[in-house]
Amino acid sequence: MAFDETTLESKYALARMRIRSGTQVSTRTAQVISKLSPPTPEDSSPILVVLQASNRDANKLITVTEIAKRDLLTKGIKILQYTALSSQVIGIERQPAPKPPAATAAGDEDGEVSDDAFQTIGEANIKALGPRKRAVPVLTVYLATKPVKELKAEFGEQRS
Repeated sequence: MAFDETTLESKYALARMRIRSGTQVSTRTAQVISKLSPPTPEDSSPILVVLQASNRDANKLITVTEIAKRDLLTKGIKILQYTALSSQVIGIERQPAPKPPAATAAGDEDGEVSDDAFQTIGEANIKALGPRKRAVPVLTVYLATKPVKELKAEFGEQRS
């Protein structure tokens, strides 16, 4: 079950950032630090930075998070971290099966069964089937300067 962020949007100023393979660590870290560094006026809603990455880019997300937390801690700003793991369904394009190599005369003599009994799906039929569906893990890290009770109840809290 995925966490519903609509309650957070009404109480907090969400700063969403997506981490991809082409994202530079220094640039994204500077953005996170700039969002969390200035003290927010009392009448405004607290800032909540939301970092997301798919499975292949999760290591970069962790790097950005840890560097930003360390830098903010040296500035005397305490950071609260909430980490969520979810999945996202994506479509992967189907590829036609490769043609099997031609049987040699020696292979036929060994009593092996020929693959002629099996039929591969034609390229037109593969396109008609549509893309394959795969669930890809998504790592989400929430960073805040003030406690977020909704996130603490759902994911737990890590203080730095």
